[in-house]
Amino acid sequence: MKNKVFFITFNGMFILLILLTSLYTCTFMLKGNKKVSVEYNDSYKDSGFIANFLNISLNKYVKVKNNVDTSKLGNYIVKYELPFKTIEREVEVIDSKEPVITLNGLNEINLTYQKEYIEEGYNALDNYDGDITSKVLVEKNIDVNKLGDYQIKYSVIDSSNNKSEVIRNIKVVDNIAPIITLKGNKKITVKVNGDYSDEGYFANDNYDGNLTDKVKVTNNVNYKQVGTYSINYEVTDSNGNYTIEKRVVNVIENIEITYIKGILLVNKKYHLPANYNPGVNSEAYNALLRLQQDGMSNGHSLPLLSGFRSYNTQKNLYNSYVAKDGVALASTYSARPGESEHQTGLAFDIGRISDSFGNTSAGIWLKENAHRYGFIIRYLKGKESITGYKYEPWHIRYVGEGAATEIYNAGITLEEYLGVA
Repeated sequence: MKNKVFFITFNGMFILLILLTSLYTCTFMLKGNKKVSVEYNDSYKDSGFIANFLNISLNKYVKVKNNVDTSKLGNYIVKYELPFKTIEREVEVIDSKEPVITLNGLNEINLTYQKEYIEEGYNALDNYDGDITSKVLVEKNIDVNKLGDYQIKYSVIDSSNNKSEVIRNIKVVDNIAPIITLKGNKKITVKVNGDYSDEGYFANDNYDGNLTDKVKVTNNVNYKQVGTYSINYEVTDSNGNYTIEKRVVNVIENIEITYIKGILLVNKKYHLPANYNPGVNSEAYNALLRLQQDGMSNGHSLPLLSGFRSYNTQKNLYNSYVAKDGVALASTYSARPGESEHQTGLAFDIGRISDSFGNTSAGIWLKENAHRYGFIIRYLKGKESITGYKYEPWHIRYVGEGAATEIYNAGITLEEYLGVA
């Protein structure tokens, strides 16, 4: 019995000795660091372990317990177990990524001096917190009344204390050119060997203020030679913005131009010189636009068919009619060069070029309302012996609202109104 007890005791000690020997001769260790971190929502890839005994691999006997959840921040323990030993690795799921701030519009902006800056917007997204635009802090110190470089700083901190910052650079600049305002007319006419006394000008700049004394005037007019010239007015502000304004001067032949009651008269007796070239009269054209708009509002289309014609344009047109119909007939509906109202820039053909236009609703509306805008129907029916031309219900002439109303109410021609019939 004693021998049996001794044998059992001996065997137990032997097994214990083997286990203890195994414990100290077995290699069981972690690959990599004992404590590691992994980003939120990234995949956790374990570095593994080494487990062997006397060069015999024990890997298949190792049980790995891995409860790492990267969708939740926190600390986790990965366990590696052999029957006689356990080792551990600590894994921390962290959020160390900065939020991303995205600016709407440009990151570099030139802002016009004294113009209000209007924020174009931004948004902020975080990998953990999501949309945190409402947490963005905006710092700006722009002085639109002072030229220079400024910054707008957009910053945000997420719940993991990760901070992000974006800069929008603002440069307050003066990029607006000065404005030169001419006194008097921008288009003038003088006779050969005459002269023009400048009516003056004014220059103002949004940044520098009054620059009138900085204006350089260059008079290119040859008053001894018929032609079209310009007087140039130039100015540059302190920030290099340049402006040029021109006054057009037509030097014409010494032919009398007839004004009666302040109205320019042109017909077969009263002529214009060949170089009389004022272009479309702006006052008359603006009145025409109002007439057309109101006509359209009343259901009448009155398109512009012909406006200003130069002396040479009228010459070519008249000659083409003569070639077609002969001088006598052509002269009843087309003016010789120098005798055309279109050369004044005050006459327009609108609606439709046809005698029947006068009987249309548009033609009737035009006849009854043209004077309200300063126009007259220039060539009336039954007045051919006075005007020198056939009835033209489409041809209107600007004379100003006062004169036009008197002529309309009296039912007379311009010649009769001016006393030259």
